[in-house]
Amino acid sequence: MLNLRQPQYGFSMIELLVTLSIIGILMAIGAPALNIWIQNGKIRTAADSIQNGLQLARSEAVHLNTAASFQLTTSLDSSCAFSTSGTNWVVSLDTPTGACNGARLNSAFPVDDAVNNPTPRIIQTKSGAEGAGSTIASSESGASAAVYTGQITFTGLGRVNPASIALGNNVQINISGASGGTPLRVVVTSAGLIRMCDPAFTLASNPKGC
Repeated sequence: MLNLRQPQYGFSMIELLVTLSIIGILMAIGAPALNIWIQNGKIRTAADSIQNGLQLARSEAVHLNTAASFQLTTSLDSSCAFSTSGTNWVVSLDTPTGACNGARLNSAFPVDDAVNNPTPRIIQTKSGAEGAGSTIASSESGASAAVYTGQITFTGLGRVNPASIALGNNVQINISGASGGTPLRVVVTSAGLIRMCDPAFTLASNPKGC
């Protein structure tokens, strides 16, 4: 007699529970590594942003043959002030304190045209919240550096104004994650050299070290 019953396929309850248990174990193992990977990405984004801002200030100073400054600020509105922590930054020709949302530099007119280029002549701003997430930047002076207030000014020759960093010294801007990750550091020398490095290593032992 022909058997018309079709075989039934699927998971038993035990197989389903075992599969879910394995998935749960794998997720528990991988979650910390994933969190560290995300934090490292945010730290790198913040460090790249700060390095790019410094390089922009230097290149604009040389291009315009006038002083241009990079500032870490508390915010990007009319209440902004210099800050040695945080990842907001402003590149401008004048001090932008209290006017980080002020007049932008109009390249169609001479930089010294006070009518068409009023202060603070902002070149570019960047919010620390853009892609960087919960990163923390802290700035400190090098071993023999001048006191750093959050502003670095480059001259038309691409060097750092001694008022920002004393000759032969440097400023270190450390970027770390609010909840882990590998910290990075952006170093600016008085000669105007800007580089990112890993503070876990020394330059003598690793090309990426500080």
